[in-house]
Amino acid sequence: MSETKSTETMIETCVLTLGELIERNGNNKDLFKGIASKVLNPSKKELENPQYKLVIPFYQRAYVWSEEMVKIMLEDIDEQRKENEKIKADNKNKGDNEDKQNEKRYLLGSLIIHIEIDKTDENVVKFNIVDGQQRLTTLDLVLGGGLLDEADDSVVLASECNTKYKTKARETIDAWFNNRNKDEKDEFIKYLKENIEFVCVFTNSLDDAFIFFDSANAKGARLKAYDLVKAFHLRALESQNCKDLIKFYAKDFESLASKNSDDKNPPIKILFNDILAPARIWLRDRGSLANATHSTIANPQESHIYNEFCKEFSATLQTKSQPSTNSLGILQNFIGGADFFEFLAHFNRLYEKLLLTEFYENKIASIDETGFAYNRLIYIMAMMIYFDKFPNGNTDYMLRLIARAVFSLRVEASRVGEATIKNYVKEEKLLSLIYFTSYERELESELKKFIDNRKDKESGNDKRTNATEEYLKMVQEKDKNNNDEKTEYERYDIMPHPESKK
Repeated sequence: MSETKSTETMIETCVLTLGELIERNGNNKDLFKGIASKVLNPSKKELENPQYKLVIPFYQRAYVWSEEMVKIMLEDIDEQRKENEKIKADNKNKGDNEDKQNEKRYLLGSLIIHIEIDKTDENVVKFNIVDGQQRLTTLDLVLGGGLLDEADDSVVLASECNTKYKTKARETIDAWFNNRNKDEKDEFIKYLKENIEFVCVFTNSLDDAFIFFDSANAKGARLKAYDLVKAFHLRALESQNCKDLIKFYAKDFESLASKNSDDKNPPIKILFNDILAPARIWLRDRGSLANATHSTIANPQESHIYNEFCKEFSATLQTKSQPSTNSLGILQNFIGGADFFEFLAHFNRLYEKLLLTEFYENKIASIDETGFAYNRLIYIMAMMIYFDKFPNGNTDYMLRLIARAVFSLRVEASRVGEATIKNYVKEEKLLSLIYFTSYERELESELKKFIDNRKDKESGNDKRTNATEEYLKMVQEKDKNNNDEKTEYERYDIMPHPESKK
């Protein structure tokens, strides 16, 4: 074992077999007692008869392994088991009884575990799984239980998404074992316990556990930025002894996270990565975003997202001088805890409200082209800021007026990419115009000036894309179903996009 010490953090690293993890309260209790005593504050009194619980903490994401991933793990392990059987057979033929020395272990990645004393029972030491949940949950299903303990405050375990994937995983495991006889199954389980190994990192600092996790190249479904943001604010609630609120907000968050979770870009990822984080950073005109490397449509790196929503405040600030929240809208500050979850729920409702408007569904959402998608994200940001500032505003009109202003870029530019979007937001300050305007009538006036000032740029583009033409057709084609036969914008007395100068 190797040990690293600092004034705040204790870290212990070692290699453990699956069997040793299972026997943490049995034959290997002294081993875990040694790990816990080194990682936890050495000044703590000796625990009389500690129980060691290996748990999935409340901030973890749901179990999401697919049937294919379960099969791959089972087949990989079984292939190594069969290779070991060949080694045993060869050694036996040679008269060598020291076959254990030649057996190959199966390293199933790293585990990062945060150790703490249970707040409700000082004789219980909790080993909270920060990285490794998906693999350990799958192995627990293979074993039929006995590996993981269920935490009292775990909401994730009862979530609909968690139950669905675990049910499919059990069915996959049962089907896999049905093709094998009892002896083969027993040999497989024995191999699991004796030969599956993990490189384990134990620490008493959850913050450092997240740092180790982020840099580790481990197998399994990785936590996303929004998972870490959730963990930060749930921990804030935990420190305030708000257990009932933890369950409420964790379940509420999990409900949002599980929506279309099979998609490459589920709604929660779009909300965090593509809308809220960029909008907040752009509104503050931070230079950090301009230099950031982007991983999806127009969004900042995961670290930017975490930093944007997770700020540490001193105890004095938390109790004496809390920053304003309600008046700041999308730029709201978070002391930590309930205010963040209320912020997220509020803007998620605004997002869903926009998605269900007839204009967005029929005119904006239907165009499938990358450049238009970039521009559409700016429209979503702008409308969410508007909905937040003017909940009782002239919505039908402003949906179209803001669209006319935002999609001016798509009409002007022959090609729209991430850099184009960033420069547009920075130079034109359209989001700032909406955010900092106090009255809807003032906003209307400013948007009309904005549109008027850009008409020459729009008409100068003679290489409009198919997506641009599709958009123009939808908003400028006369509606024959109405007696006035006006275009989408004309019905609301909004200046149409000019014809291209050819």
